[in-house]
Formats: sequence, C-alpha cells, structure tokens
Amino acid sequence: MGLDPSLNLPQVKNRRTYSAATAATYSQQYTGPRSIRPPEEVTITRTGACHVKPALQVEEHWFPLSNMDRLMPSVYEHAYFVYESTKGRAFGDVVASLKRTLSEVLVPYYPLAGRMRNPEQGIYQVHCDGTGAEFAEAHADCDLDELDYHQPGPILGKKLAPPTIFTAEDGSLPPVSIQITRFKCGGVIVGCSFHHQMVDAHAGNMFLKAWSQNMRGQAIGRLPYHWRALLQARSPAEATVDHSVEYKVKPKNEKRTPRGPASAEAQSPIVARTFHFDQAAVRDLKRTASDEGRGASFTSTECTSAYLWRLMMKANGFAEDEGASGRLIMSVDGRKRLSSPPVPAEYFGNLIAIASAQCSMRELVQSPLATAASRIQQAIARTATDQNFRSLIDFVETHRGATVMPNFNVFTDKHAGYATIPDGIANFVILLPSPLGFGNLNASAAV
Repeated sequence: MGLDPSLNLPQVKNRRTYSAATAATYSQQYTGPRSIRPPEEVTITRTGACHVKPALQVEEHWFPLSNMDRLMPSVYEHAYFVYESTKGRAFGDVVASLKRTLSEVLVPYYPLAGRMRNPEQGIYQVHCDGTGAEFAEAHADCDLDELDYHQPGPILGKKLAPPTIFTAEDGSLPPVSIQITRFKCGGVIVGCSFHHQMVDAHAGNMFLKAWSQNMRGQAIGRLPYHWRALLQARSPAEATVDHSVEYKVKPKNEKRTPRGPASAEAQSPIVARTFHFDQAAVRDLKRTASDEGRGASFTSTECTSAYLWRLMMKANGFAEDEGASGRLIMSVDGRKRLSSPPVPAEYFGNLIAIASAQCSMRELVQSPLATAASRIQQAIARTATDQNFRSLIDFVETHRGATVMPNFNVFTDKHAGYATIPDGIANFVILLPSPLGFGNLNASAAV
C-alpha cells in the first residue's frame, strides 16, 4: 500500500516496474549485515487511538454473513506495510492524510466501519452502525533496519497491528483495526488487522488498494460488491460433493477448538524464516517438474509448493515414517470459479475453499518433484469448480445450528498449509509475490 505521491515510495501493485536500485536496496535489507534487535526487546508505545468514521453514514442495519463467511474462524489476519521515509512530511500530516482518506474509502466499504456482535457458535453478525474503523498511532524505540524481516514473529506483529484497540463491554469486535508506527529513523509501518469472518485475503487487498488509490489522489478503481445473496444455498440445499475430508461438523454444544498445537511434536521450538525465490530459481523448479513430468505444465505456485512441501516434511523428520502420509492444505479463491450465477471479482467477503493434496511420505520424498506438483495440481482442479463451491455452500446450510470448520489441525502432525503464521504454530508457509518484481516469490515458513 502506498501513502502519498509526495512520499515517492514504490507501490506494491507495480511490482514489474521496480528499478534496479530499489531491488538492490531491498536485497541489502534482507542479506546485508545489520544489528538485529530481538522482537521482545522492541518497545512500541501507543500515543493515541480513535475511531475513524465514514465520511458519509449509511442507514443503520444488520449485515448478514454468508455460509462461506461462516466457515472462517473468529481470528484476525494481519498485513504490514513498511516505508523507509515520509520524505520530509511531518508524521502528523501523514496521519491526518491517512485518516481523511480512510474515512472516504469507508463509504463504499461501510461494513468495515460497523461492529461484529452477538456471536453464536463463534459466528458473528455485522452491525453496520457507523462506529468507525479503529485507528492508533504509536512510536518505536528503534530503527526499521533493527527489525528482522527474515523471521516474521507474532511477538512483534501483535505490537504493530493489534487485533483490537478498544475493549468493548458488550464483547463486540471491529472488522478492521489500523495502526501507524513511527520509527526513530523516520520510517513508518502501517499495520492492518482484519477479522477473518468479514474478509478473505482477496477482499482485504481490495480495501487496501482502494485506500492506497485514494491516498494518491486517484479514483478507486474497483468498488466492492456486497450482495451476499449470490452465495445463498440452493433450494433444497444438497451437498453433491463429499466434503468430509476437508471439513468437519461439530455439534451445537461443542465449541470451536482453539488455534494452537495439538501434538507433542508441536511443543518443540518453532523455527521461522523467510526465503526468497528469484525468477531463475522459480524457472528451474518449473523446468525440473516439467521434465520429470514428461512435458506436463505446472504453475510457479504448484512447483514452489511441491518443493517446500518435501523440504518441510524432511525437516520435521516425517520422511523417516515410510508408512505415513501427509497433506498439503491450500486455499482456493472461488470468484473466478462460480458460474451459476457468476460472482464478480469485486465480491467483498469470504469465498475460499480448502484444497488438500495427499501423498505417502515415501512417495513424497523419494519420487521426482513432478509427483508432488501433480498431486497439488489435481487437488486445486478438484476444488476450483462451480459444483464444489455450490455444494460447499449447501453443506454448511444443511448443518445450520452446528459448526462447520476445516477438518485439519494444519498446525501440527504431517500437514503443511498456507496462512498467517500464528503464535507457536509449526508447518505453516506463506507464499507471496516478492517486491523484487514479477516472477519472484517470498516464502515465510515455520517448522
């Protein structure tokens, strides 16, 4: 997310136009010698907090969550945006601009200015009452280059993007909380926390891009589409696909299992690192998989995922358990997959389904890379269909009164998945495009 044209900062969306100088600076930040301060020693002091209300209020009403929203746990997902400098602009001016443009962008994104209330079985309702997005200002006692970007950690993350700023007596939650933190060097980090029952990654990025465009004085390119009726269950609701592998149903009186380790292996120390795959490395993986697969075509994500899946199972020692099998669990966006009726790309909400690839440990480790890549490709193909998504919506409908949730404790055992790395959780990978440009990937892994 960019801040303002006068800051002269590279924009996240323009990865292909990064200059060699920008790439060199980025590479030096990741590889050059720096004095790293442990996250527990970084002190971040909040200096102010408020609610940023929409510039125009909508009529107060309750906003229904869809069956796809109901699949999500009551957790916050975080995003952080680092800027080396405000280019001479006073911190107070930057904060004022952020608040003003946030207020304006909350008009089309009005559900984010409401409150999530009345949870039943961990599922909230959204009250569009115009309370406003939570916004905090803070300062840190260190420079930006003292942070360790190779090891994304929850300790520092919680200081930079708190899930909530104000504690509500009625137990309500904000759909979004924002914090801007100033560092001694003059740089800033903008941290955003989104409640997962309100948005998925696609929807969250839509909001961030719209805010960025507004901050730069540009028109918002894509307005959000809020009509949840597109994801209504059919009548009668009928699950035509077997979802018992990816999802499980819990009785009404049984609470959701808290996120966290569930096995003895998960109690061992967690090691988290961020790895960079440049264009050449990604091309090599794709070429290797294609050659081994006798000309089969695989995407960058499929090949990199297969490579990481094998490495993580080896690192955990699971490769020695030849009689076991493991799964790779991924999220698949349904916006381009639904056709009856179609769902616009601007749909603002949750529309992701779980894809799970399974492979025996012996085959995963001893077979060519193409084997794992093919399993991943097949799992995505099974999931990325209109039939699967419509069936999943009906599956949730037929279990109203109970809790439908992912069937995996993906945080432990012989499973690996993609998501934000939470506190003390192993076998997670976040695979994202790298700021170095198109074709480069960053993988943050915890084992």
